[in-house]
Amino acid sequence: MSERGSGKSRKSPASKALASKQPAPKAAAPKKAAAVGRKASGAPSGKSKAPAKRAAAASPASVLDPPALLARVVKLESERDRLLAELEKAESRIRALEEGRDQVLSRIDWVIDSLKSLIESEQ
Repeated sequence: MSERGSGKSRKSPASKALASKQPAPKAAAPKKAAAVGRKASGAPSGKSKAPAKRAAAASPASVLDPPALLARVVKLESERDRLLAELEKAESRIRALEEGRDQVLSRIDWVIDSLKSLIESEQ
């Protein structure tokens, strides 16, 4: 039997682990070099802009802005109303399904009782 069809690998488990843990040096080096080049040139990196945007968005002045708060309240109220309407629709659907199930159960009970009475009358 050939080694190829046996399902066994030629590499030992230890060498497989070492091979999988080694990073690809060619792909990592250009990224690092480009990052160093940007820092040396004084150009702002993309990472430093994100915290500044978050800080500006969470500043106390914008949080306490009455028009912004009013807009947020209106948005939340409309979402609440939409969710309440959706809940009412779902509850209505559940009631209809439960009524249908009750009707089916009563019909099944009626059929069982009818069959029992037929069996008893034949004996």
